Amino acid sequence: MVGLERKAAIMKHLPYGLDEMQNISKKLSLNDVVYTLGNGFGRVRGKANGGTRTTERWNNVILSTGEQPITADESMDGMYTRVLEVYAKPIPDEELGHEVIGANISVKHYER
Repeated sequence: MVGLERKAAIMKHLPYGLDEMQNISKKLSLNDVVYTLGNGFGRVRGKANGGTRTTERWNNVILSTGEQPITADESMDGMYTRVLEVYAKPIPDEELGHEVIGANISVKHYER
């Protein structure tokens, strides 16, 4: 969690991408990740030599990927106000896919 907070704080106002949320959820609660990053500030933490560290702050848009939804039936209500889930599927036609994303990429098909 400390690493996620510090990276969000370094990025300040830039979009922050978390790849493969299901891997993060093996070590951390998704509720904790969403609430912590959604709050925009880290926990108060102590210094090794006494006192407290400066509390980290950020204002990022957090983007994540994964093969499973981040919310579930047992998710806390606050999760639904902090998460916008987008469901999509691949575009089967490669040329249409390039047109949709606006890429000016030529597509070549090779015979086997």
